[in-house]
Amino acid sequence: MQWLIPWRVTEHDATGETALRITRAEALDERLVSPRACRPDCNDPQPGRFNVLVLGNSHGPDGFNALEQVYPGANLIPSWRASCMFMVGAREWYARNPGQIDAQTRQACMDAAERTFADVGRLQAMDLIVFSYQSTPAHPPLLDETLAYLRRVTDAPILVFGNAPAYAQPLPDIVHALALKRGDGVPSDRVVPGTWQADPATLEVTHRHGAGFVSRLDYFCKARRCRTFTVDGTRLTTYDRHHMSLAAAHEFGIARAETIRAEVARQVARPGPGDDQPGQTKAH
Repeated sequence: MQWLIPWRVTEHDATGETALRITRAEALDERLVSPRACRPDCNDPQPGRFNVLVLGNSHGPDGFNALEQVYPGANLIPSWRASCMFMVGAREWYARNPGQIDAQTRQACMDAAERTFADVGRLQAMDLIVFSYQSTPAHPPLLDETLAYLRRVTDAPILVFGNAPAYAQPLPDIVHALALKRGDGVPSDRVVPGTWQADPATLEVTHRHGAGFVSRLDYFCKARRCRTFTVDGTRLTTYDRHHMSLAAAHEFGIARAETIRAEVARQVARPGPGDDQPGQTKAH
């Protein structure tokens, strides 16, 4: 059965074990980006604010929701498209791979990516650029081209979030089928083959361009068994096969906030292209 809305722990049975039920109202809280992402001028960098551009595919909201916890006073700017290779070279890639998505989605993806990367002034106004997407074997070469381009046009620190755990079925179905409890991990045979191989290629490209890599698998998975629930036991870590629930994204942001801030500070301290002095950024 394909569940389209998220799960939440809402009650306990007579034995004290976790019981789950679905309520449609919780869907609005679980997956959607924070309402403040949609305020007027949300796509514009703002002087005097710490401006963060969040790029990606349908995993863009995962990074956005995590970064809200890392930089609560920042101006987070959403820039993503579902099912989209949102990078430099997207048009050329789709010309070689036209059957990946439908024509309308493909055109919207290419147009949005080109607008974003062609606006050099906007890119240069950013204090941080973050990639949040689910990588496939096609992504690292495009990421390589995109990071090389960004390093030429802006001194902004760059972060890349690694893959989220990806399952062969929606996680609620796995929980039901295996009767998983709060402390149980998802068996490795329910994880999509190739999940563990995606991050090393992304990591190599990221480090080659002096950007920062933040692993999601290292946080949610140990010994190739991935957590079913958030730490407080109230929400599943994903409501489908791989997108993080809002609670899981917030938890990840809180847990990795110090790591992320330290990596951004490291990049800020290094000289930018052609600079003799370390770059500067606004306080955050």
